[in-house]
Amino acid sequence: MPLEQLLPTLLLVAWLAPLASFVVSALAGSVLARGKGSVEANAARTIGHVATGAIGVSLIASVLALGGWVSAHPVGEGHGEAAAPLVGEWFGVLDVGSLHVGAGYYIDALTVVMAVVVTLIATCVHVYSLGYLADETASEGADAVTDHEAITADGQPLRRAGRLHRFYQHLSLFCFAMLGVVLAGNAVMTFAFWELVGASSYLLIGFYYERPKAGAAATKAMLFNRVGDVGMLVALAAIWGLAGTFDYDKLFAAAPTWFTSHYGLATLIGAGLFCGCIGKSAQVPLQAWLPDAMAGPTPVSALVHSATMVAAGVFLVGRIYPLLTVEVLVGIATVGAITLLVGATLATVSHDLKRVLAYSTVSQLGYMMLALGLGGWTAGLFHLLTHAGFKALLFLGAGSVIHAVGTNDLRAMGGLRRTMPFTAGLMLVGLLALVGAGLPVLGLGLSGFFSKDAIFEQAIAFSRANPSYGWLFWAPLIGAVLTALYITRMWLLAFVGRPRTEAAEHAHESPESMLVPMLVVATMAIGAGWAVPGSGVSVPALLETSAPATTHQSRSGSIWRALSLPGTCEAHEPNVRSAAALAALGATLAGATIALVMHRGGRKCETPAGEPLRQLDEHWLPGLSRGADSLTRGLGAFVAGPVDRGLVDGGFRGAAGLLTLVGVALRRAQTGSLRQYVFFLALGVVLVGVASLGAAYRWIAG
Repeated sequence: MPLEQLLPTLLLVAWLAPLASFVVSALAGSVLARGKGSVEANAARTIGHVATGAIGVSLIASVLALGGWVSAHPVGEGHGEAAAPLVGEWFGVLDVGSLHVGAGYYIDALTVVMAVVVTLIATCVHVYSLGYLADETASEGADAVTDHEAITADGQPLRRAGRLHRFYQHLSLFCFAMLGVVLAGNAVMTFAFWELVGASSYLLIGFYYERPKAGAAATKAMLFNRVGDVGMLVALAAIWGLAGTFDYDKLFAAAPTWFTSHYGLATLIGAGLFCGCIGKSAQVPLQAWLPDAMAGPTPVSALVHSATMVAAGVFLVGRIYPLLTVEVLVGIATVGAITLLVGATLATVSHDLKRVLAYSTVSQLGYMMLALGLGGWTAGLFHLLTHAGFKALLFLGAGSVIHAVGTNDLRAMGGLRRTMPFTAGLMLVGLLALVGAGLPVLGLGLSGFFSKDAIFEQAIAFSRANPSYGWLFWAPLIGAVLTALYITRMWLLAFVGRPRTEAAEHAHESPESMLVPMLVVATMAIGAGWAVPGSGVSVPALLETSAPATTHQSRSGSIWRALSLPGTCEAHEPNVRSAAALAALGATLAGATIALVMHRGGRKCETPAGEPLRQLDEHWLPGLSRGADSLTRGLGAFVAGPVDRGLVDGGFRGAAGLLTLVGVALRRAQTGSLRQYVFFLALGVVLVGVASLGAAYRWIAG
């Protein structure tokens, strides 16, 4: 089969397998629960195995597609040659006038690599969940699940039937939606699955919907994402008006023309599309939903907050990169720099294990946006892929810890490396990958070492080309110090020292069903940045084959003409690389040293800034959200009241009243008398005749 047919077929299988699992599990769950109110344990586990098998099929198909792409587009040492994408359509969906929307595909190196990463992490999470959510197979009665965080009206913990089958239904739907975003060949398809990602994440975050925090967190995530999607909708309308198509290949081909004839509108389109990415990837000011989303099951956090939902915003920026003007890109970099500092700062003071990792995710997403905004397309997306591995590992490790001690509170842990040595060791691997541990002199390191250095290289090149924007280099440097500080602090408080509670003292290692997936993602966290021995094939070299042409050379803005985005050549100069490696290494060592001094032996240590920052996290930022909500509601009430009902409706009522009065006045002339009507008709004829004679006389006299 030709490659042009093979790759779309493989990726179609990868895409539809989770959908088939969702349909089968939904129907089976409904039938099996009929009349019982719950699904039996064996049936629930079978549904879980079916869902796991389906996502395993997706993984195999994605890996085969990646192999096919690499075989057709060889990658040597350094950067590969540019490879044309495969563009086409599986089937049509909508035809209205000149608008045609179909289930299309846009396949390039980014597509196939992202598909492999999403399905790999999802497969590991599916397997892991069989062990982590083993209690969710319980039926009603004596064996019912007891939820101590959901209190009934009589003050007792909620007892309910398990719903493992429902968890896997939602997980399959989510994977189908995320793969739809990755494979989409047009902006409408992207937006449709973008919204489905949000809807399915709502179901997953709110899995424990009886808990007030879980329900509120799911609603918050949904609403925050909808705020950003408003800008995205406006941008899509502008795209249709400007281009008359939503197909990515046609839009990318037309982009250079836009930049010469409609630069201002192109800038607004890019800004609108990025608004959707701000919400989905939890960038400032819409970052508050992600830490609260930790109310969902930990496997959800490992999937949604590493390689999928939050990564969708970064992925979309990479996909639409040819449509973004220099001004929009620098705006993206600015938002990313602020976000990485905010996330890293709040992570340093949180006592909640999952919340530390949530803010870490916010911060790392900021790094990705920063790199993309500074012209580092490959660097930003490379960090997206490495981050998927080590952050999934850290979240799965956190789930292992929580499964053992029954709490997220770091202050209730300590000394867990003795009772949970495998979890401690694997989380240490995740820690080292996150901080970018490596040896610059030898060029050896974990995955984060390579991707984070690439970001620093781009930041240094940009700051040299734009000295007035030097803070965009210092922000990631400070962020690297804070990253090493908060993640080392977290590991020390959890695994070093003496157990601080009885639960920590009697903790136990997790079952193999949880440890094996952690081992798989640990392998990814270690080696995702390495080149395949003897071939020169690596993730960044593979991505470079699909990098937009605009990234290879420097370009300047048209609105802010002083701005200049450096090309990849400037970022890869030897002196830039050496400076980036030294800066990253120094920042990491500084942060780790501070954490070791403050928390040596696993002891708790509070800083003067700790409590104010926690107040900022727990009260002030939510207060700002509530204030914005109140302001919006007040503005809406004003628009709906004085403006809509008063001014608009009043104006229409006034016009209607005026017409009524005129009608009443005219109605008085309608007497029903034939004699009167003939009189007025004759009078009209006489008047028209006199006027006509007068006009004729003036014409003859003139």
